[in-house]
Amino acid sequence: MPEGNSLKAGLQHLPPVVPSNLHAIILAAGASDRMGRDKAALPWLDESLLLPWMVNALSSAGWQPKVVLGPHTEPFWRDRLPGGSLCLNPRPELGKITSVQTGLRAIPPDARAILITAVDQPRPPALYRQLARLAGTSAVLVPDHAGHRGHPVVLSADFRDELATLSEQSLGLRGFLDEHRTDTTLVPCPQDWLRWDFNTPDAYHEALAWFRSDQSAP
Repeated sequence: MPEGNSLKAGLQHLPPVVPSNLHAIILAAGASDRMGRDKAALPWLDESLLLPWMVNALSSAGWQPKVVLGPHTEPFWRDRLPGGSLCLNPRPELGKITSVQTGLRAIPPDARAILITAVDQPRPPALYRQLARLAGTSAVLVPDHAGHRGHPVVLSADFRDELATLSEQSLGLRGFLDEHRTDTTLVPCPQDWLRWDFNTPDAYHEALAWFRSDQSAP
């Protein structure tokens, strides 16, 4: 039995998504060395690029996204995404947690919950909607399939001060989640919703093919 609580309710029992103080951080400041090009600019669905698709998918699900970029990609995206949605991590090479903290500083103090996702881990919009409906019901929400946890995670905004103190030496976000396993509710998901994490061209093409298929329908 996995640690944490297991959420049994189906989507049909959840309230509709309404505009609220739900915020999302999209981590897109990495160098994409193994991919050989900026992952955020990979072609994606509906003749879009990956990053704008994620911004739109999250926004449509009730989240207000902030995109964390590095100095090497920020000029490209400056005029390609909604104003106010971008923030710059000047030293992304210091670790992913520095990008999380950059995003947190851009989120207003009245935030209720914060979704954290990497740009190379797109998910079906149905999952973003499900997490929005559940936001506030648990301090930590983690998608799960058969005991295998995945991303994105949703955290109560009450954790902002604690997140601000994390470092790569403390294992960053992973260490935080380990510390808060008893505060975590697991959100059951189909396995394929949590598979995608592409660092190579082959992994990207496999993910794109799946999202284009009927399996990815919301």
